[in-house]
Amino acid sequence: GGTGAGPQGRTGGGPQGPTDADPGAGTRTGTAADPDAGTGDDPGAGTRAGTHTGTDAQPRRAERLRRVDEAVGLLRQAAEESAHEFHGSRSRCLYGLGVLLLTRHRLTARAADLRDAVAALREARLVLNATPGDPFAVVLIRALALAHRVHGPDDREHRRASRETARSALSAHGRSVLLQSGAGHGLEAARAVADDMLRLVRWSLADGLPGTAFEALELGRGLVLNAATVAVTVPELLRDAGHPELAARWETAAGDREDAVPDGLRRLVLEAFAGGVAEKRLLAAPGPARVAEALRRLDSDALVYLVPGEDRAPGHALAVTSAGDVHALPLPALTALGEGPLDTYARSLRAFQDANREEARPAPRHPRVMHEKYRRTLLRLEQEWQLALDGLCSWAGETVMAPLLAAADGWWPGRTPRLVLAPVGALGIVPWHAARCPAPPAGGPPPDPTGPVYACERAVVSSCASARQLVEVADRTRAGVGEGRVAVVVAPDGSRTMHREAALVAARHREVTVIGGMGREAAASGSGSAPLPPVPASLTPYLPGRGAVPTALLHLNCHAEAGPSPADSVLKLDATHRVSVADILAGAAHRDPGVPGGTVVLANCTSDLTVEDHDEVLTLATAFLGAGAASVIGSRWAVADDPRTTLLMLLLHHHLGLGVPPRDALRAAQLWMLAPDRALPPELAGYEYLLDGLGRRPADELEVWASFAHHGR
Repeated sequence: GGTGAGPQGRTGGGPQGPTDADPGAGTRTGTAADPDAGTGDDPGAGTRAGTHTGTDAQPRRAERLRRVDEAVGLLRQAAEESAHEFHGSRSRCLYGLGVLLLTRHRLTARAADLRDAVAALREARLVLNATPGDPFAVVLIRALALAHRVHGPDDREHRRASRETARSALSAHGRSVLLQSGAGHGLEAARAVADDMLRLVRWSLADGLPGTAFEALELGRGLVLNAATVAVTVPELLRDAGHPELAARWETAAGDREDAVPDGLRRLVLEAFAGGVAEKRLLAAPGPARVAEALRRLDSDALVYLVPGEDRAPGHALAVTSAGDVHALPLPALTALGEGPLDTYARSLRAFQDANREEARPAPRHPRVMHEKYRRTLLRLEQEWQLALDGLCSWAGETVMAPLLAAADGWWPGRTPRLVLAPVGALGIVPWHAARCPAPPAGGPPPDPTGPVYACERAVVSSCASARQLVEVADRTRAGVGEGRVAVVVAPDGSRTMHREAALVAARHREVTVIGGMGREAAASGSGSAPLPPVPASLTPYLPGRGAVPTALLHLNCHAEAGPSPADSVLKLDATHRVSVADILAGAAHRDPGVPGGTVVLANCTSDLTVEDHDEVLTLATAFLGAGAASVIGSRWAVADDPRTTLLMLLLHHHLGLGVPPRDALRAAQLWMLAPDRALPPELAGYEYLLDGLGRRPADELEVWASFAHHGR
């Protein structure tokens, strides 16, 4: 494969509190010869001194050095001479000694202090004998990795040791997640991995090792989704591995509290998991060759991780191609993400979402003036969000998609590239297919020479949670429309526009099961049977992974709500009945891998986004994919009850009915919305009234067509 990498630059993880991992983080680390050590990378950076000028600089430095000398002596004595009567006492003393020796190295540049710091931290790790999930173990491993890194870019042995040690920190995170019960607990255990993952990614790129950077991304991303799809609970994992007695002991010990499980039992469980399916899924990453095979089966050219930069360090697009090459494309404009278009958009979207929540609305009994005030506030917040979305799409094109597509023109000249994007961290909130880009340098004018050229006009753009999920989906057969059941879910208390859209969708397919109700639009659906009640029991047989007969198409026209964490996101079947991410993932543990997966269309509010933890990419959309669907189309923001959305859905289902793969069907529908001379296909001539109903509202408005994104096949 290729060996492209970004230029040397400052790398490292984000700032963390001294008690968490990096004492004194936030001060620049590294020596003058090591500019890529990065912000927050040095456990001993917090007491660095003497870098500024002033009359009191030397006395302050001398006093600081005196205190450090005294502390080093005390901790060295404690480590060697104390009784250490509680578990981990000596290891913690050695950890503190190592951190202080690094601090003194910063003050004096004495090589002996750096050598002794590494030795102390290595010994601390050796004697720790950590229990599974012990957060101090990760802190210690991280500090040792950072100490190796301080040696600078010319010391290849310590450079290698820094990467290997940092990788073991990711494995420790993975084992911690493995011992959590379900997605909710798993999320709590996995949140801390992001900084460690990005640190190793940036170190690997700085060292010219894009393949190692790719592995770090895979080990760090999607831990919650992977843990949840291996099995819903630890007891189920144990029973599947042939340890029913351990499963029973875990259930007895845990009860309703995960932290009630004793350390000894945790050790036994990890030993039982060792080398098994669950541990391999969490602690190993598919290599570039395996990813390349999956890409070829999915008719895709590359999986592209979008990695944000830090401070002055550039971001990167890390691409694994269908030929097995790994390219690291520097993105100089993709640096720190705060206080820019991305942050502005995230804040405006959150404000608009919060105002749209049921609890934010005035009750019917409230005075009219309150309703009018709410209406005006909502309109203002919507306009602010639309403006921020417009700015975000311009920023996304300038910083990421324009250079990426320029590189793609060189990798695959003369044709439209087919890219699967895996955005990291806050970049997961961006509708990358709607990024504004310049017209291609060759191949003719864009569809509208007077307007913007969006990424989806120059490339086929899809999304995935991780390469591991991509590989799983590639191994999964897809039940096309006509090869399985079709179900349409619609909230009976929804709007008339929602009911009309569901009826149009149902009318495009044969033998449709309706869950919920369409009110006055029921006759137009063509469904001959009475709808099933809008309760979870009605939906469950049609979810991925349930039953021997596949659901070829599941279209959901009910509202969805993104919670503060991925596990809290729900589908609202009606005013009282909901289906959560955990409910959807429950089918993943015991599904028959031989049953084909279908297509899920989430034509509702915010089904492809979480309010926080974008890097976990555990949304309603990806949960359906993880549970066994082959393709999922979800929405990135609240989809309004708008006839233009109905038109988009009509075009989507028209193409699906013709056998067009879901990714290409969605793109065809979106390109139709963007075309200035759009006209309905002859087969849809009976729906001309939908065009007439648009009035002055243009079909190509960004907030209408760009909401929907594709995952999977």
